[in-house]
Amino acid sequence: IQEHEEHGARLLPDPERPSVLTYGDVPAEYRAASGGCGLFDETDRGLVRVRGGERQAFLHRLLANEVRGLEPGQGNRNLLLSSKGKVLHDFDLQVDDEELRLSTPPGTPAALLEALDMYHFTEDVALEDATEEHAPLAVCGPRTAAVLGGVLGAARLAEQSGDDAQLAAECAALRARADRAFFFCAQEAIQLHGGVGFTWEYDPQLYFKRAQAARVWLGRPERLAENVAAYLLDDEAA
Repeated sequence: IQEHEEHGARLLPDPERPSVLTYGDVPAEYRAASGGCGLFDETDRGLVRVRGGERQAFLHRLLANEVRGLEPGQGNRNLLLSSKGKVLHDFDLQVDDEELRLSTPPGTPAALLEALDMYHFTEDVALEDATEEHAPLAVCGPRTAAVLGGVLGAARLAEQSGDDAQLAAECAALRARADRAFFFCAQEAIQLHGGVGFTWEYDPQLYFKRAQAARVWLGRPERLAENVAAYLLDDEAA
């Protein structure tokens, strides 16, 4: 934070968790991130470390997204939901060789650790708040692949991205179709097992919760369809 201040950043006036608001030109910063690439300081995020031989199976039973099938180096956006599908905690999950790392919004790792510990009985699992070791940076925007490719010396990464606008539209279309298919199948499975009240002991209740949660990180199909339509209209106009 001190380095940001020295370079002219304006900070959120929160003595407990100060964070960067802007470097002075908000419209230009927005255009850079939405049309190019933006770097965000997220070093105030928390971290819950999960270790033990049953760590993936333990979280797979509790969380809304896939955990058990992930390999080291992979990860996803994940949620801890209530029995009624309400979002209790959201975080980024990363699989490493010896542990799972749950990167949380600022100020929430202790609450997430406590919530997970409620379900921990005899499993070979160890939970730890490792926020002091966590200092992530986020890079986003349509030119992210090209910028990271240049910075990391991986020019082929940028070449594979091709037309960024076309790639974004194709991804939006696929995400919308996947969301509709996932939700329909999960809903039908619930009905085949007799409705929500009769499915707690069966896997469909877990899939239905995941289908609901998927719309948090995939986006609603209607919004994704608007993105595809905007690209097609721009392409025709050109």
